[in-house]
Amino acid sequence: MSAVEGSHAGRVFFVSGIDTDVGKTVAAGLIARHLASAGVDAITVKMVQTGKSNLIKGMTGKSGKKFDAYLVLKPDGTVEFQ
Repeated sequence: MSAVEGSHAGRVFFVSGIDTDVGKTVAAGLIARHLASAGVDAITVKMVQTGKSNLIKGMTGKSGKKFDAYLVLKPDGTVEFQ
C-alpha cells in the first residue's frame, strides 16, 4: 500500500470555488491524476451540474461488503448513495 492509499483510503475530496473560470476542473483533474498514478481509485464528477455521479464500482461499505452506487446530490445539499 502506498502512502497516498494509506492516508486517504475511504475519503472523498471536494474541489470548490466561488467563481467561474477559477480552475476548479483543472485542479480536480490534476489531483485525480496524481492519486491514480499512486494506485488510488479516483474519479472526477461535476455533481452540481448533473446532480448525479457516474456509477462508482467497487466501493467498500462499513461492513466490508463491496457495492456499486451513484452519488446523488439531494436538494438540501447533502450527498447520498443511490
